[in-house]
Amino acid sequence: GGFSLTWNDTAGPLRDDPSRVLDRLARRPRADVHVGAVQGFGQYTNGLRDPRDYAEAVRSRVFVPSHHD
Repeated sequence: GGFSLTWNDTAGPLRDDPSRVLDRLARRPRADVHVGAVQGFGQYTNGLRDPRDYAEAVRSRVFVPSHHD
């Protein structure tokens, strides 16, 4: 009966991360809301791959795109 929020700032490169961040995120319970950065490191070479991978791993019901410094 609680509320789950996941927040992340700039992401990536997640697929190349040896700590397996995407696997760890996917094992967490599904979030109600995910406030996630839509900018990732290496964006000019991989497009929006990292923000998309992050959002798919979190599996939230609602995704709120953001970015701030």
